[in-house]
Amino acid sequence: MNSLIDFIKKIQTEKKIQSLNEEATKQSIILPILQLIGWQVFDADEVSPEFSIENKRVDYALRNGSINKVFIEVKRINEDLEKHQEQLLTYSFRQGVNLSILTNGILWWFYLPLQEGSWEQRKFYAIDMYSQSFAKIADILVKFLAKEKVFNGKALQNAKKLYGNRQKKDIIKRNIPKAWRKLHIEGDDLFIELLAETTENICGHRPENIEVSEFLFSIVNQEHPRSNHTKEKTKKEKLIIKRTPKKVQVQNEDLYSLNDNFTYKKITDFVFLSETIPAKSWKELLMKFIEKIHIKHKNDFEKITSVTGRKRPYSLCAKMTLDIF
Repeated sequence: MNSLIDFIKKIQTEKKIQSLNEEATKQSIILPILQLIGWQVFDADEVSPEFSIENKRVDYALRNGSINKVFIEVKRINEDLEKHQEQLLTYSFRQGVNLSILTNGILWWFYLPLQEGSWEQRKFYAIDMYSQSFAKIADILVKFLAKEKVFNGKALQNAKKLYGNRQKKDIIKRNIPKAWRKLHIEGDDLFIELLAETTENICGHRPENIEVSEFLFSIVNQEHPRSNHTKEKTKKEKLIIKRTPKKVQVQNEDLYSLNDNFTYKKITDFVFLSETIPAKSWKELLMKFIEKIHIKHKNDFEKITSVTGRKRPYSLCAKMTLDIF
């Protein structure tokens, strides 16, 4: 390991390295590193140069007997590697090679060609000789490329573990905004309670849960304004936005009217002629209200519930049902 670290230090300080062509890069950087991590670079059965594949060649095939374990493609110093990754990974995929490396001596890109995703997504690690520490570079080279670890399968295990961790982080990163928006839209009870409590700690006044919910809905509207292209999505959101504070009581006849917006609000009871009547849903409120009207105005019930529409008459019960539901 110490010899490998010393060689990496030399790469970082040697100015003439910047002028190396492809063949010189192989001889001055690639082969010495392979030798330092255990490969017999002069044994073609282990390190096979110019390995032939489908009338093409890969610079090095690292082999265990007759089995190709790692493909390495080398470009000159400062060469743009991105335009070469598809060819290398296509060959690796077709040959069933689990590990591939694309390098210009300074940058080392490590791939798992048999994993799912785009070529870029199959890149699980990148070394930059000029920006990373000597010890870190040496550790990565040994962990993923040392002959002993390649032969016993540890290199592939290490690579898949790192790849899996990166995939997990990417998934988490993509879904945190979705979770944040979900809390905004659905108004999770615990989230509302926490926001209300924090507000009280800051200013000494605790907001009503309904005020917190309205604030969250306003944020959603600002972050995701409606457009003609999102009508279908908005309809779905309306079905989702249903978790709001559990208790919204109508305690004063002058406080609310049928013109107020009760969307996404729940109810526990309502007051009619000074009588508090329990109601667990808006539908139950409607039915109990109609029942009270019927009892109080039994003889004129049909008359007072008659409403004339623009095209045809219909009952007040139907009108109220349309307004509420």
